[in-house]
Amino acid sequence: MPIKGKAVKVKAGSGKDGSGKSKPVMRTSAKGSKRSAANSTKAKAAAAATNGNGGPCVCGCGAVVANYLKRGHVKRVDSYLAAIKRGEATPEKLFGKKVAAAWGPWKTTKQGAVPATHDYSKVRAAL
Repeated sequence: MPIKGKAVKVKAGSGKDGSGKSKPVMRTSAKGSKRSAANSTKAKAAAAATNGNGGPCVCGCGAVVANYLKRGHVKRVDSYLAAIKRGEATPEKLFGKKVAAAWGPWKTTKQGAVPATHDYSKVRAAL
């Protein structure tokens, strides 16, 4: 028996149209209502962005998010900042010119550079 609330594939040939192709079927949740696109993460992020609570991801990927970073991008930003601090890359190369400028003036170190701010709200305001 399939788990409720999960999309499952139906066996080939069981389609009502007789095409013989398997089709994804959305099962109902435990409450009996079907899931809608309005409950998706992307839809929530887009709604938050239009309400003034969200905006672009501060890593520069271009995703619209409800928070400051898309899921998994905290590590991405941390690795970018570490590589820049070690002098292995420039901010413009990893973040792009617009996002690198949004991170504020970069302070040079012995090996590389560090951003003047780690405040995501200031970065987003500059984007």
